[in-house]
Amino acid sequence: MGRLPPDLEEKRQRLLSAARRGAFDSYVRRGRVPKNFLRIVELTQDAKALAADPEVSLTPQKGEDRPTVHYVWRTAGDDRVGSSHAVLAGRVFSWADPPPHGHPGTEPNCRCWPEPYYGDPAVPDAMLKLVRQRQVDAGSNELWASIETVSRPDGSLAESDIVLHDGTEVHSTLTGSRITQTVSFPDRSRLQILQDGDTWSYATGNGQSLRVAWLGRALFPRFLPPLPLRAPATPSTPRHTDGQSPTDRLLTPAAIILRGAAVLHQMLTSAPQAMGASPVDTPAMAFGAWDYSSSGRDVAPVMTGTLTREQAAQFCPFLPQAQAWADEAAAFYEPVRAILGSQVFGISVHSWIKSAADTVGSPNLKAEYTIDPERSNVPGTYAALGSLRLDLIHYVPETGIACVFDFKTGNAHLSPQRVLQIAAAVAKHFGFVQFIIIEIKPGE
Repeated sequence: MGRLPPDLEEKRQRLLSAARRGAFDSYVRRGRVPKNFLRIVELTQDAKALAADPEVSLTPQKGEDRPTVHYVWRTAGDDRVGSSHAVLAGRVFSWADPPPHGHPGTEPNCRCWPEPYYGDPAVPDAMLKLVRQRQVDAGSNELWASIETVSRPDGSLAESDIVLHDGTEVHSTLTGSRITQTVSFPDRSRLQILQDGDTWSYATGNGQSLRVAWLGRALFPRFLPPLPLRAPATPSTPRHTDGQSPTDRLLTPAAIILRGAAVLHQMLTSAPQAMGASPVDTPAMAFGAWDYSSSGRDVAPVMTGTLTREQAAQFCPFLPQAQAWADEAAAFYEPVRAILGSQVFGISVHSWIKSAADTVGSPNLKAEYTIDPERSNVPGTYAALGSLRLDLIHYVPETGIACVFDFKTGNAHLSPQRVLQIAAAVAKHFGFVQFIIIEIKPGE
């Protein structure tokens, strides 16, 4: 039997995704997964197997909901991680051959997650027959104008070149746990991000100042402290292993990093496969909150990437409910959307979500929360000039992380300006905590 037609395959994928989301939501809210969700997942997976091509392939194929065949076992790295999980940190596994106690997230309170490993650790890319593909958006219906990808036989991405309609270019190379992404803007400014395991480094311009960040024990980057642009080195200045002091690594303008991070987030949302991500993962931006208006803090501690289901369950457990509210609200107002218009439709969806959140009655859950930018910790007037608004924020006391859900009902995407607003609002109300921004669109 051949493959399913594209329209049926898309419906099967949506059904499978909805069933998994419902199962996860039930587990978070009730501590168990109803059998009907498990049955739906089983049936949709069986349908895929029945519709697969009969030819037998000797190359292991990645799953529909995973970007790679192999993964690196990652943990939160603290004393709450079980010893049996801690010893696996950094090791590479195949999705087809799990360790004895299962893949990351299988056991309760695992505090671990799979990080995609691009390629096969036993077979170098030079020995593989890579596949090159190109697609063009001639009608300006997408954010991107063209996408060119180079993939391995197992389906994992090796390289991609994306050109946006405004001339911005994004180049990515993915090998093992090493990912290099370069964002080149029409004004010739440039940002390069290198992720090598749990280490991130940023560079801007033509070989200019390098900034290094570490993910540390969880998800969030920790940057070198802000330094004067030409601060003289002193004998007390700590030295790095490469012989450079922190003052040798001059801080770059935060605006370039935010601008590049916003572009990467937009592409992870609109073309995840071309970025080496899975369509079912959640594009997110992780921060340590900062006051961008304060002098001497021209630093954007940001990480742009995707959250796997396992990471989302640990860091933002309210995500499935937030997505469900957005879907329900949009479905309710969709029949009269043409009458309401785009602006009123968006306001109506946001109002629905606020009403649903208010019924929860949790002090850690706030919807449509507006903050007066002139006075710290003082609520502002909704839609007042200069006010800062958070669509929905869920503070998780167990981790000290604030999850900011930014709802979008139109074609707009997360912008650097919106990121600055959210960062200021979080800092004013919750202090300089770690937070994650997740963009939510109904039906996605």
